[in-house]
Formats: sequence, C-alpha cells, structure tokens
Amino acid sequence: PYNCIIVVVVVKVNTKFYKMKGMNDMRNKEIRNAMKQKGITQWKLGELLGVSENTVNRKLRKELPEEEKQKILEVINSCGK
Repeated sequence: PYNCIIVVVVVKVNTKFYKMKGMNDMRNKEIRNAMKQKGITQWKLGELLGVSENTVNRKLRKELPEEEKQKILEVINSCGK
C-alpha cells in the first residue's frame, strides 16, 4: 500500500588531518627567514646540504635541535645575495 523510496548516500570522508595553514611556518623560523632573505628554495637548500628537497621539507616540519639549526644557517649564510 505504501510506495517507499530509499535513497542511500555514500560519502567518502578524507580522514587525513590537515594542520591549519601557517602552523609549519612557526617551526624553524630562523631557517625559513634566512632562506627567504637569501632567496633560497628548499630544493636549493637540499642541494647545498647534499639531501633531497623532500628531506629538507620533512626536517623543517618539526623543530630542529639547535646544533642542526646552526649548521643549516651556516650553509644558508655562506650563499651570496
């Protein structure tokens, strides 16, 4: 006696958590500022350090130990601009 229509909606939810834009900018700020000042990209810094751009990107996501920061800053500051 009743006409029923059943609608099934399937929604794919992306469960990956994306951090708010700008969060990574706060980490290793000295390195990021020095790179910007010298016009050095992550791929160029990787080339100077002997690692890939992906490695540089990954390292900059987390706050680096002070000793490692200083080594990277020395490399950046040795570049002319």
